[in-house]
Parts: sequence; structure tokens; C-alpha cells
Amino acid sequence: KKKKDVRTMECVWDCLAKILGFDYSGAPDNSGVKTSFERNVRFDDALKGKDVKVSKDGCSVSGNGTCMVKTALHQDKVYWEITVVETGEGKFRLGVCKVAGIKDDLQALDDLLGDDRMADVSWALKSDQCTTLFAGGDTIGISYDQISGRPQVDFYLNGDKLPGCSISGLSGVVCPAVSVTYGVELKGNFSVEDVDFEFLPPAGFSGIIPSRSMI
Repeated sequence: KKKKDVRTMECVWDCLAKILGFDYSGAPDNSGVKTSFERNVRFDDALKGKDVKVSKDGCSVSGNGTCMVKTALHQDKVYWEITVVETGEGKFRLGVCKVAGIKDDLQALDDLLGDDRMADVSWALKSDQCTTLFAGGDTIGISYDQISGRPQVDFYLNGDKLPGCSISGLSGVVCPAVSVTYGVELKGNFSVEDVDFEFLPPAGFSGIIPSRSMI
């Protein structure tokens, strides 16, 4: 169901950051040293294909190729959302990418999730191979469950689970990732609190809690 409460945890984050001596970039004040405490999870401009464009705030992706989020998924059950801003004549992929499979071959990010050099290191929902037609304004929720054996990814269109789209049997440490072709723009929502998502996460799932980068 769509969220009703628009409250945020802004004050909590602000107070916690001050108590711990962290600024919002994830480093202690004036230290210049990156730590495991990060305020934001965003698409990483350094982890993308050469023709991919990432917005200044790190929330939106366009162009052609794949872009990853630098934060690895360590929680048992985690949820995030991707909103389709523009579809154009292009296609997109939503899913996860194996950290160990990409860190030594960043040029593979020129390909799409599940294709070519990305075929063995990523798992994704492919818009061009899905029976559902996506439109601008659609929000696709993604849940990652690794508490019951081999990890599984499920997808939700505007709050409803997409049938026949589950991906199971994943392996290794993974990060969220998306792929786009020209004409497509996607916007990520990697919030921590349920109330900050467009649609409530499935029972037992929560937003990504940032951890030390694995890349």
C-alpha cells in the first residue's frame, strides 16, 4: 500500500551525526577519512559505463550502460525503489551486480545487466523481456532476501508484486544496479525509513543500511 505518513528521521540523523562526530558525507569532522557511517546511498559516478550519466545528486541515471550503487547488501531482507522517469524508445534493467565480478573489470559496465560481460555477474528484471508494459511515473520496488538459503530478488510494480519475475539462486556479495539505453531515465530511492518510500516495503523488509564500501 502507498505510504500515508510523510514524516522523516531527519532530526534523529542530525543528532546521531553530531554525537558521533560525523558529517553527512560519512567522515568524522575534518578527518578526511571515510568510515562505515554514511548518510546517503546513491548511484556512484565512478561505477558506471562510459556513456551513462548520473545526476549531480546521485539519484538519477540516463544514457546507455550500467550504473551501480557502491553500498553492498549485507542485511537479511532489504528493499529499495526505482521510478521510471522517462521510457522513450529504450529499455532498462533493474537488479543487482556481484561486487567481486566487476571491481577488476569496470569496462563491463558499458554492457547491460545480464548481457555480454555482465551475464555471469548480475541478475536483473529486463523491461524488454517482461510481459508488463512500464510507463513514465511507474515505481518498481525491489526486495532482496538472503535469510532463507540462496538469495532471491522480487519486484513490485506500484506496490503490487510482479508475477513470474522473481530471481533466485544468487551468489556472492552484491550491490544494487540499473541499466539504461538512450531515452530512458531512472530515479533511485535508497531510503532507510519505510515512510520515505513511495510504497511500503513487504513485511519484514527495510531500507538499505549503509555499510563500509566493498568496492
